[in-house]
Amino acid sequence: MASTSAYQASVAQSMGMALNQGCTHLVFTTGGRSERFARAILEELDEVAFIQIGEFLGWSLKEATGHPAVAKVTVAGMVGKLAKIAQGRFELHRNHSQVDPVFLAGVAAGCGAGPDVVAELEQANTARHFQELCRRSGLTGVFRRLCELCCTAMQAYVAAPFAIETIMTDFDGTVLGVGGAAGAGVRPGRSGRRPGGHPGRSR
Repeated sequence: MASTSAYQASVAQSMGMALNQGCTHLVFTTGGRSERFARAILEELDEVAFIQIGEFLGWSLKEATGHPAVAKVTVAGMVGKLAKIAQGRFELHRNHSQVDPVFLAGVAAGCGAGPDVVAELEQANTARHFQELCRRSGLTGVFRRLCELCCTAMQAYVAAPFAIETIMTDFDGTVLGVGGAAGAGVRPGRSGRRPGGHPGRSR
């Protein structure tokens, strides 16, 4: 589709601009809200390092492997998109893949969730519902584990020559988990929302 080609061309152009300006650490986000949060969390980076990749994570990772100057890629997002990546799915449009609550419940079980909690998580209606249930049960380690699974899946997908990091935020910008080549100072609980900012709608 022409719209797909145009968007991918825009991503490639943004990547080239960042590298031309000396950025070796790129930050991929899936929308405006996750980008705003990422900018606040990784405020030491130049603004051109932040690239909205939309639903095209797999394509963007492959594009990045063609640039030897890329030393690190951070993928920043929320639980819905990151849960898909953790499952090894790289086309992030809602119509292309669905989050599997049984998979997520299995991750929670590996992080110490008991049988009753696992059974409840298997019935989660959405990834956000899963997140809420985990937080209510004190299973905060699940989010770090999902981030680690994302990094493993991405490395396997492209055999990346660069470091990969994943940052998961809540819907208010709070960091829930970090996995992979974690940047200094990025810890769960840190806010990615700037004072006076509004989370908006795009993710």
